[in-house]
Amino acid sequence: MKTTLIYSKLFAGLALLITAGSFSSCKKNNIDPSGQFHLKIVNASATAGPQSFTLAGTVLVSGGLNFTDASAYITSPSGTRLVAEFKNDGTNNVYASGEIWTANTIDQTVYLAGNGKSPG
Repeated sequence: MKTTLIYSKLFAGLALLITAGSFSSCKKNNIDPSGQFHLKIVNASATAGPQSFTLAGTVLVSGGLNFTDASAYITSPSGTRLVAEFKNDGTNNVYASGEIWTANTIDQTVYLAGNGKSPG
């Protein structure tokens, strides 16, 4: 099973799977300077260990997010192609990454799921 970020827009009841892997060459972290949204981070991976979470280069959860833990809603700048990264606690090693496209004032949730291994 590949590690995935599951991105949920709560207002629409819709989930989008964001798999770890490479991105295309379009501009990343296109931040809306006048917009904000609310984001909750959940570690739903039994094998990931404690995680931190970074969005568009800004650390939103500094570490210790264990399996089944969830952050409170965090206010963050909104935008498109925001790079989301779960990192092993206490390191700079990326466990899983993906992109988030956000909308102003919308509550959204990102889940880490999987075991960190690519299918093979």
